[in-house]
Amino acid sequence: LEARYKKVADNLKKEGLWDIQQNIKLIEETGPPSLSTLRTWPVINQKFRDYLKEKGIKPEEVIPPEELRKIVSSGNVPSEEKLWKMVKIGKGTPEEAITNPKLFYYSYEFQRAHLFVEVNKKATELIERYFSPGVRTNSGSAYPPAGQMAALRSVALFPLFKNRAVTSTNEGMSITLMDASGIGPETGSYDGALARSLSKYHDAMIQGGQFACAIRGYTPLYTKLYSYSLIAHGAQTLGFWNFYGFSMCEDTNIGHPEMMKAVKEISYTVGDVEEYLIGAKVKPAKVALGWSSTTDIWDASIPEEAFPPFSAGNNIYPMERHCLYYALRHNQIPVDILSEEDLIDGYLKNYKVYYLVGDHLRKEAAEAIRDWVKEGGILVSVAGGGLYDNFNRPLDTLKDVYGIKDAKLKKITNWMRPKVELLHAKPIDTISFSNSELKGLKLDAYAYKQTFTPSTGKVIGKYEYGKPAALINNYGKGKAIIIGTLPGFAYIKPSIPMLPYGRSTYSKDELTSFIPTDYSNDVRKIVGFPINLARVVKEVETSEPLVEATIMQCKDKNTILIPLVNYSLKDISALKIKLNIKGIKSIKSQKQGEIKYEQTKDGVTFTLSLKLVDFLILKR
Repeated sequence: LEARYKKVADNLKKEGLWDIQQNIKLIEETGPPSLSTLRTWPVINQKFRDYLKEKGIKPEEVIPPEELRKIVSSGNVPSEEKLWKMVKIGKGTPEEAITNPKLFYYSYEFQRAHLFVEVNKKATELIERYFSPGVRTNSGSAYPPAGQMAALRSVALFPLFKNRAVTSTNEGMSITLMDASGIGPETGSYDGALARSLSKYHDAMIQGGQFACAIRGYTPLYTKLYSYSLIAHGAQTLGFWNFYGFSMCEDTNIGHPEMMKAVKEISYTVGDVEEYLIGAKVKPAKVALGWSSTTDIWDASIPEEAFPPFSAGNNIYPMERHCLYYALRHNQIPVDILSEEDLIDGYLKNYKVYYLVGDHLRKEAAEAIRDWVKEGGILVSVAGGGLYDNFNRPLDTLKDVYGIKDAKLKKITNWMRPKVELLHAKPIDTISFSNSELKGLKLDAYAYKQTFTPSTGKVIGKYEYGKPAALINNYGKGKAIIIGTLPGFAYIKPSIPMLPYGRSTYSKDELTSFIPTDYSNDVRKIVGFPINLARVVKEVETSEPLVEATIMQCKDKNTILIPLVNYSLKDISALKIKLNIKGIKSIKSQKQGEIKYEQTKDGVTFTLSLKLVDFLILKR
């Protein structure tokens, strides 16, 4: 590999191109080899044994039970050295998850967060040795936001960036096909938030990329909204796949001039505010959405034969996180994404509210959440609650935080895509809320249903037959709320009409290019309730929930840039905006010039018209 990189760099020097900063994809759209492949390589098995030793694991903890039984029955106990030679990477099968959960967990953890990270890190170090300063690398691997197929989640994104194994997000990092696994172009905002969360460790470059393929069902409108979403989260580049000009190419737009016009419009719109975008940073949020790598691993324990052909595979928690992000943003609250490792490293101290998505957590992560709530944080959990540890054992750490004695989680299905399964799904139950803030609101349950036996927790929601379905509990200086189903799915459900899913490019009569807008108002209020409890200041409030505003601090500390992206699909003649930002001296709209505003106690208010996008330039 070193010889190859050196040869490429030398060729660039010969051509006089070495000084140009390169952006190098290390691997093409894949992750590490499968466990079944890795376990056939002796050198990798030795690395695995060394990895386990560093963690203080004893060989008998991970040797397959049938092998241990043979040893016991023989009456001849081998030395520890010989026992270690019996240890190999696991197969990662559902059977192994039951019979040898430690081997199952550590095998996936080694593959995802250690071996793949190590290989990319060494490649990045070699590239930085031979290429010009400023060279960037990305893994080329993708994590679909819909989470389809647990096998595709064999890449642990956060360790890649935390260990500086890569130095930029991939232009297709979180591939969002406009298909049954997606929701709409606002997923570009989710991708952008994820990219920001990954870049925080070493200031990784954020690349923005998407499919702009008319022949695959992507519309000019989708392409524009998705692009502006990425720019609003600090994307430093925009790539449009695939924009070849030859008719024989895979994804040509040669016969789709409207898509070409869309890309031109995006380029001109972004270029007009480029001087403010360069060096601008999105202001960190006070609300965080959780990503549990331990849950990712245990999602892989569901056998493949349990899923029908062409299904999403085990995608419930990734899709719930994706949907929940929509609901939070429509509460006009910025959102960051925190990994399980971030919790252990103390990042929670920067947040007021944390939404937990997953049923498995490492004990250290659960303890970090518990201690944070005790000091005043507000924890919100969807069904699952992190009540199992990384070896699939019951984990009681958060039970006192929730104020529960016990909980039972029933998983009705392990796959749910908005435009296929969710479209046809019937509620498995309904939660009715009774507390004063949410009284009269209802939440339909899809996919997962969890019931609770309360201890100190106050029941604020019940299922149809009266069983506790949602609780709130005071713990130390903070509070915890647990909801026994998946509110993200319930939020998206009403927005998907009963239409066929087809392959037409611009048809309004099928779901391929359909962009949802009619989300559940009740669920939005339920999801936003903890934010109000925490008294999180909404620095930008608009009269239309589907207008997403993001605060970006420009290089000039006296300048703030606020992109406004309108996902409502309607022109708004009089959008009311309230900025809870003090010290504003002037406001300029990219589209409308100087804006007149009224001063308030906490900032300013004003009204403007908005079509698809605008950029507000604030001077302080």
